Amino acid sequence: MLDAFREIVVADFEFATTPGNRPEPVCLVAHELRSGRRFRVWQDQLGPAPPYAAGPDVLFVAYYASAELGCYRVLGWPMPERILDPFAEFRARTNGLDTPAGNGLLGH
Repeated sequence: MLDAFREIVVADFEFATTPGNRPEPVCLVAHELRSGRRFRVWQDQLGPAPPYAAGPDVLFVAYYASAELGCYRVLGWPMPERILDPFAEFRARTNGLDTPAGNGLLGH
């Protein structure tokens, strides 16, 4: 199934937020798995589109992707067309179980 994608981008934003307001992206780190390219982009470098490819042949992977998509919205970036969010799978496997560090990535 992953062969259907030209690129697979794993991404994570760091952002600041206050209750009732949109996130304010601070930086973005992404890794394109096929080529090995890495992207480290600070707030003042975030342009009008993601620094990596987009489109139906690109898989966007982000843990708890709604946070990243909130940053996309604030930046005015077009939403990824194909998204994989491992958070849903993690919760399906661990719901009701005691995880050592909660439901975040450290909980694995």
